Amino acid sequence: MANVLVMLISFIMFILGIYFLLKPNNILTSRIMFTLWDKKTIQRNYGKKFAQNYVRITGFILIIFSIIFYFFVR
Repeated sequence: MANVLVMLISFIMFILGIYFLLKPNNILTSRIMFTLWDKKTIQRNYGKKFAQNYVRITGFILIIFSIIFYFFVR
């Protein structure tokens, strides 16, 4: 049961990371990122391009953590 839960969590993190990498300027991405970090404040203070790169970096980190979580926690 715990193995299935680990697989599910890592799969969700992986899909979310790929979505952040591919669509950094989407409305849904903005809503999800607003719950993780305050993207609007970052966009206002540092500019739109930095905010898009910030979302891409977050997606990359999520993909790495999902792989680590899957192989080392399982």
